[in-house]
Amino acid sequence: KATCKLATLWQRWGRAVRDRGLQGTAVLFAEKDHFDDVREEKRWRQETKKRKADENVARTHQQNPKLRSPHIQRCTTLYEDGHEWENPEDDSDGDRAEEGDQELKEQLQSKLEGKSGGSTRKKRELEPPMDCLINAHLRGTINCRRKVLHVHFNNSSADPDHITCDPSNSDGCTRCAPLTPSVCCDIHNPDTLSPNTTSLPSKAIYRSRILKYEMGPREFQLRDALEDWRESVTSRIYGDSTLNDYGPGVTMPDSVLDRIVDCAHHHKVSTTDDLRKETRWSAVDRFGSDVIAIIQRIIPVPVLQPILTTTRRPQPNLPSTTQSNLPLVARKQPRCSACGIEGHTKRSRICLMNPSRV
Repeated sequence: KATCKLATLWQRWGRAVRDRGLQGTAVLFAEKDHFDDVREEKRWRQETKKRKADENVARTHQQNPKLRSPHIQRCTTLYEDGHEWENPEDDSDGDRAEEGDQELKEQLQSKLEGKSGGSTRKKRELEPPMDCLINAHLRGTINCRRKVLHVHFNNSSADPDHITCDPSNSDGCTRCAPLTPSVCCDIHNPDTLSPNTTSLPSKAIYRSRILKYEMGPREFQLRDALEDWRESVTSRIYGDSTLNDYGPGVTMPDSVLDRIVDCAHHHKVSTTDDLRKETRWSAVDRFGSDVIAIIQRIIPVPVLQPILTTTRRPQPNLPSTTQSNLPLVARKQPRCSACGIEGHTKRSRICLMNPSRV
């Protein structure tokens, strides 16, 4: 996390490349809550929410004078002076601080403002040097990430001794001489640093779930065969001394051997890809084919017999009975229970006995 110390981070970055002829790139991933613009936006939302709440309470008590209180009167007086709320991000009228290393030193030595409260558990805060490093592009007095490192470690007062190390050379010792980097940081050289093209890790392939079972003669035979195989391989590759000191687990750990026996019992392993998926054994590419041959010799995967299917006997050509050949059945007409005439009911207005016609 970004809450670490800058000295620790600088040591980590120094291990990116040790060869003086090479150039390394270090990338710092920081949480969004550590950036100044996010903090200002969050603080602006909180103050706006509080101001609107006070305005609503003041408006309510203005309409009902009986509910007024000294606190509400103070709130009303505060917002009746015509003060207009301004976004803190608009700093066009603000005075910019004078740029210089002395001001940066004061920022590095000052304490970070805006402590988060309300939590019983103490939250680790961001140190001022790390805060300046993360927000260097947002602060006009800094505007360089490497400058934060130079000021924090006081590199200007360092006395290089590469001349004393090799007096015969006018430039001093080439090994001890400080190098001038060709790339400063992402602020001064945004085009030099290529964007992060790291691909996301592929979806994890989960192993099969093995149900409990009782080992039989074939499982014990497979275990013995794998035991003999890994002992012979360890002795042949690493020597008898390694076999006696560390055991055959150097070639195949006991957990992998047990997993192979369990998967072979349920016929889960038939190829080297299956062996890699089920065991996650690091030596699959080297010894996978030998292990598969031992499994197939003792517990072979059963071959599925093809299912016999019979063809349907063709039906003779029968006369088609489509809807056009079927006789149309006429719909039965309703009969009125009042007048006895077909074609309507007694509730219909065309009926002579309907009350509307009487």
